[in-house]
Amino acid sequence: MLSKTSKILLGIYAFLLLVILLTFSDSFGFFLLIGTGLFTLVTSIFVVNDVKKLKNSLTSRIFSVVLIILILYFAIMLFYGLGNIGVGEKGLVFMFSLFAMLIFAGLSLVIGIILVVINKNQNVENKPNKILSIILIVILALLFYSSAVSSMARLTGSSGFCSMHIEIKSNSFIFVKGMQDSCIFRVALDNSDIAQCKQIKDSYVDVANSLKNKCILNVARDLSDTSLCYQITNDKQRQGDCVRYIGENTGDLSICETPGVDRDMCYSNIARGERENGNPEICRYIENNESRYHCYSIIAIDKRDPSICEKYFPTDAVLIQEGVNPADYSKSKCIVDAEKGYFN
Repeated sequence: MLSKTSKILLGIYAFLLLVILLTFSDSFGFFLLIGTGLFTLVTSIFVVNDVKKLKNSLTSRIFSVVLIILILYFAIMLFYGLGNIGVGEKGLVFMFSLFAMLIFAGLSLVIGIILVVINKNQNVENKPNKILSIILIVILALLFYSSAVSSMARLTGSSGFCSMHIEIKSNSFIFVKGMQDSCIFRVALDNSDIAQCKQIKDSYVDVANSLKNKCILNVARDLSDTSLCYQITNDKQRQGDCVRYIGENTGDLSICETPGVDRDMCYSNIARGERENGNPEICRYIENNESRYHCYSIIAIDKRDPSICEKYFPTDAVLIQEGVNPADYSKSKCIVDAEKGYFN
């Protein structure tokens, strides 16, 4: 079915896929991906020139074109994902490469369909759609395997499915290391289940970035249960934050006095509340003078209410005695900021 030229081009295409698989540089890799995409556009035109000659219905030939083009471009993304190019800083290499492939694939489809529609000479016996469909299904199954596993786990609420994740790469978008833990994390949050949080192994992160502790914190906050916070391990700071978050969500001032909690921040956040519903009276419990006046100021700004400044701020002389710089916090500055609605 394929002409000699098409076979040569597909051979070069296969070689480029191998180069993508073995390339380690994201900067070179990006240009390699774009170049391969452009080369695939040219190759697809030659392959379509062969497909248009098939003695099949117009619909069947168009379907063949669609299958071939999808296979060619999805294969590029598959080898990119399996290789070592990586997604780049903030995923930019992946995003730009995907965008370029979509443009190239769109052009290939348009050109290919036009070539098939205008062709009047069909003289080749072949029905390739079955084998092409199988090839495309295999490529798509590999590309979207991880997403399918995670989706199945969340739909069923069973973290057991997460163990089906394949973890190979650390800087990719398929078969990524840590996907099992990420999958369990999402299922545990969906179910608000501490037991599932404890299944997280944290194999590829340090204590500061522990998904298990983050999971426990979020479940504890969802359930408003401070006792769960103490199941966070090796991270006293996060234990305290967990208790404080619950105090802020429930408005329970007594929680701010719990050992390990940043009490001033706890009182400040409860005082501020839902912005327009802030309660400056709670700021009185804040021990640090600057933090207390900051609390008054931010609530006055949130409410656009200068009277709060008038009521709670002393004279500049008193502020200086308390170790507060009037240039940072004072009654006059608070009033101006409250009228403007932001810190000046």
